[in-house]
Amino acid sequence: MKKLTFNLIFLLFTKLVIGQGIDSKNIELLTNEITQIKNSESFVQFLTNHAATYKDFDSLLSILEGTPCPENFTYNLINCDSNKVVNVNEGFLFLVGRNFFQQNAMDKELSSIKEQKTFINYLLTNLNTFLEDPFTNWYNSYQKILAEITNKIHFKIDSIKIEPILVSYNEKADYKQINSNWKAWIKKIDFRAKDLFESNQNSKNELVTYIIRQEGEWETRFWEQIKDQDDGFLKNDLGGSIIAENISSYISAQVFKDIAFFEINGKLVWLDVSP
Repeated sequence: MKKLTFNLIFLLFTKLVIGQGIDSKNIELLTNEITQIKNSESFVQFLTNHAATYKDFDSLLSILEGTPCPENFTYNLINCDSNKVVNVNEGFLFLVGRNFFQQNAMDKELSSIKEQKTFINYLLTNLNTFLEDPFTNWYNSYQKILAEITNKIHFKIDSIKIEPILVSYNEKADYKQINSNWKAWIKKIDFRAKDLFESNQNSKNELVTYIIRQEGEWETRFWEQIKDQDDGFLKNDLGGSIIAENISSYISAQVFKDIAFFEINGKLVWLDVSP
């Protein structure tokens, strides 16, 4: 099982986080929603409901930087004039890359992209200049496969444990001057970068995240349960389309192993945080 970048040091700070007034309602809310996921449709709906918008990424940057975010910063970082130069932390750029580009690629005729060079070449060749935010991509994809969902596969997620964790930029995460359009800086991103974030009690700009962990044998039982019902995981249950297959691949590879939730703009949003 893939581990979160900062997985090894998370547990060391759990008591510290709880001592700083974590909202237990977020843990209760996530627990209730996740345990209500019963089939493929409700799984995709859950991910869609909690996907991030451009505004959410701007707010995320404000927390990580500890300063107000310029208006439409993330949108302009991706879709603006490539002649405009901006200064961006590698950690934030990594999160943008992990969450925007793989989501856009998910809606294309490609079932899986394993090598970074292949992935980047695919993006440059096939994606339009304008990129939607993750929420819009999840919503559009969900609408396209909604009529095809069969929900023959049923499963039960139980015995989960949600841990609040403080994370911030690692000192190794440097700032880069880049041109403000994704095609100008896409090749500079390492989608498998490590050590860009850490749990640091001395940082002033820490983000409270909520991590879903297995308790006992739940995760093993969950994946075995899915595999026993359909070797193609959810793709057949989602209608068998290319989009459905891409969603299935994302779910099987990322959820809940590599995503973290955080509260922002009055809602809980998830991020793909792990290489």
